[in-house]
Amino acid sequence: NKSAAEYEIAQFITDLGHDTVTNTKRIIPPQELDIWIPDKNIAIEYNGVYWHSVLRNPDTKYHLNKYLACKDKGIHLIQIFDVDWENKKDLIKNRIKTVLGNSEKIHGRKTTVTRISNTAAKGFCKQHHLAGWATANVCYGAFFKDELVAVMTFAKPRYNKIAEYELVRYCSAGQIVGG
Repeated sequence: NKSAAEYEIAQFITDLGHDTVTNTKRIIPPQELDIWIPDKNIAIEYNGVYWHSVLRNPDTKYHLNKYLACKDKGIHLIQIFDVDWENKKDLIKNRIKTVLGNSEKIHGRKTTVTRISNTAAKGFCKQHHLAGWATANVCYGAFFKDELVAVMTFAKPRYNKIAEYELVRYCSAGQIVGG
């Protein structure tokens, strides 16, 4: 019982050159993994908001427990919700490519890090971070060949009043090794 979106994601990964195993209960029985990429030990779960809501599944720790079961087996679990796939498909595909090692690698030592404007950080975060922009007081960008390739933003801490700043966002346009 594979949804059209699960098939699309699995096909995207196969097109990147990775074998996939779909809808398997052999890895973390009795739970099922929608997509498992054995050569990378990465699994992807596609979660429909309706079917994965507390109205349909009252276990509020369902996703956490599945993540922990995968972690115990050394598997990196990525959970994709249908609304994100429908609205931010290109962003998620780029993230999958990065996690699988199929994106351009830029070494952090070859970048220049400088403070950037909130406007520049906001635009980059909207394009490259699943949650988009969040208000920040301090923004830094990493540049490679005069192109902004990563952004890190900070704000006054919300929970830890001892710290001077809290990391609010980090996102990149690819794999920034050592970034």
